[in-house]
Amino acid sequence: MKNKLIALVTLLVMSSFMTRIDCLPADNSKDYVKVPTSIKESLETGVQGEIENIVMYERFLNQNIPSDVKTVFTSLKSASQNHLQAFKRALQSY
Repeated sequence: MKNKLIALVTLLVMSSFMTRIDCLPADNSKDYVKVPTSIKESLETGVQGEIENIVMYERFLNQNIPSDVKTVFTSLKSASQNHLQAFKRALQSY
């Protein structure tokens, strides 16, 4: 009896999970991903991405936000500035 109950509960849980999977939106991420053709192109994309991140963080930091959120955005901006310099240094090889 115990094994039948476990099997029934497992079936119900799996059924519930499968129903949720059917509700997920289609994965169209490939429509937004561009595979670079070279390392140089990858580095150039990295430079542009970090520039855009820095601008985004500056916009966030200009808002009236809690101090802890401001601290996080400041750290993320600093990290993006470091990454930008790293991408630029790597690009000097090309």
